[in-house]
Amino acid sequence: RALRYLRQAASKASSRWAFREAARYLELALEVFGQLPNRDDMAEQEIDVRLELRTALMPAAQTSRIAEIIQHAVALGERIGDRPRLALAYAYQAYSAIELCHQPQAVESAHRSLALAEEIGEPVLTLSARHVLSQVYYTLGDFRQAIEVARPALEASEEIVVDALLKRTYAAIPFYLLHSRAEVGLFREALLDAEIMMRRAEAAGHPFAIAVLGVGVGYMHVRRGVAAQAIPVLERGIKFCQTYSIEIQIPWASSCLGLAYAFTGRHEAGIEYAQEGVQRGEALGLTRFQPLRVTLLANAYLLAGRYQDALDAARNALELARRYRERGPEAWALYLIAASAAMFEPEERKEVLDGYLAALNLADELGMRPLVAHCHLGMGQLRQRSDRNSDAKVELSRAFEIYRQMDMQFYLRQAEADLQAIH
Repeated sequence: RALRYLRQAASKASSRWAFREAARYLELALEVFGQLPNRDDMAEQEIDVRLELRTALMPAAQTSRIAEIIQHAVALGERIGDRPRLALAYAYQAYSAIELCHQPQAVESAHRSLALAEEIGEPVLTLSARHVLSQVYYTLGDFRQAIEVARPALEASEEIVVDALLKRTYAAIPFYLLHSRAEVGLFREALLDAEIMMRRAEAAGHPFAIAVLGVGVGYMHVRRGVAAQAIPVLERGIKFCQTYSIEIQIPWASSCLGLAYAFTGRHEAGIEYAQEGVQRGEALGLTRFQPLRVTLLANAYLLAGRYQDALDAARNALELARRYRERGPEAWALYLIAASAAMFEPEERKEVLDGYLAALNLADELGMRPLVAHCHLGMGQLRQRSDRNSDAKVELSRAFEIYRQMDMQFYLRQAEADLQAIH
């Protein structure tokens, strides 16, 4: 009777998006399970409570507690052989593993989840598994694989996805498809995907999904160089995060908004928000994406002309990216180190050029075409300042062509102006 009351109370709290209240009831429910003489008879219920508790704890970034809860859920699922519950538990285990930088376990658990879900043939389970596996690949810098995994999830019917969202299964939307497409320069496809995802999230009125999508869409616009379009989306996303206590998304939203402000010349506000993103990430104990947030801060410093701060932040980002094995942010950090160092002296220096080349090689390996173009642009400008106009023209022409292919108009105009200055 106590369990029934606590689960009902938690469900009502969740329906109001009161995640902390729901978590308190579910923690009490786990205590009740601990007092039962024979827990195996209620293993299915205990797994359900653990899975529900994970969902309630996630907005507050309680990653270590989530990992502990899900470890027991997986063990229970394996013991009783409950495949549907086990598929979801594996997905949640992969999520907590990637948050805690346990990459091999994250990959293994995510693959187990997807294999089980597809074997069972349950659409929502399969969507959740694809969401988790795609974000694991995105975190590791395997953007093309992340796209490959996430893309089929977007083909699910509107009815299935909206119904799943109404039941508070936010992973029915492949959010990291947007981030991955942005990193490889597939902006047109990302814009179309974003329309579909946002329509579904809005139809379900799911605040967590709307907030996460706001960050994804804003990030995509920032990477494309259209900050004016990014700002209102990110500002709305932050408001949703604050209203519904979605603390885990605030650091990334703040960092993206900071860089967007910096792109539009609002340097003081941009740096303030970018700093807040990094500080909030540290306060929440978030390791995943912290290297990326620090690169966004470095970029904001660079745009504001605070070159030493930009260089220091970029070096910090590089150290974090290598520690946490996040290769995308590693490539961005290498580029920002070179771009910041290039501002100190007008003449070409070997270490700056080597920095651009290191960033270029890694970006090319990961398929990060916007960053590849930025590296060519940076090397072209460097050689132009050293009066090596022939070499500068080659690099600037490469940047121009890549920007043209991706319709990155802001940077295309910059490369075109630099080319015209040579002639």
